[in-house]
Amino acid sequence: MRELRNVIERACVLTRNHVIEASDIDISGDRSHLQQYGELPATDLPSAVAKLEEAMIRKALDECGGNRAEAARRLNINRQLLYTKMQRYGLAADVSGNPTLAVRKDDD
Repeated sequence: MRELRNVIERACVLTRNHVIEASDIDISGDRSHLQQYGELPATDLPSAVAKLEEAMIRKALDECGGNRAEAARRLNINRQLLYTKMQRYGLAADVSGNPTLAVRKDDD
């Protein structure tokens, strides 16, 4: 019963539509996505929330190819909050293919 509730809660959080479709619910039992983004800690709620938040940010950035504005839209948060959270979790340097990193002024 607890797992069913978790699946429904996850679908509510991750679905951008007003109606949850069958494709929005993963009932296959495939838990490989947890291995990619890590298991939740069994310590306390703040640690679990932080781990989930970091995993969701990583996933959104991966799905958006590092596009922070699009990742923020998918997460339904503003870009500045995403940047702050990325710095908190040490993700600012992890974004591959960031075009702004390649733009710099050479002093030579």
